[in-house]
Amino acid sequence: MVLTTSRAELCQTTLQWLDNHCSLPVLRPMVLRTLRQLSTTTSILSDPSQLPKEAIKAVTHTDV
Repeated sequence: MVLTTSRAELCQTTLQWLDNHCSLPVLRPMVLRTLRQLSTTTSILSDPSQLPKEAIKAVTHTDV
């Protein structure tokens, strides 16, 4: 939980939240799963220069 009682508390609790939710052990499975999906649904293995474009397309794509 991020607290906003004071600026110092906001900074401290934000850093704690980041440590809990954005640490390498937490992010690694998501990143690997995403790279696996991109490599099987796009042409990035045959044309790696397309990775930035395909990654942006994947992030902004919505199934509505």
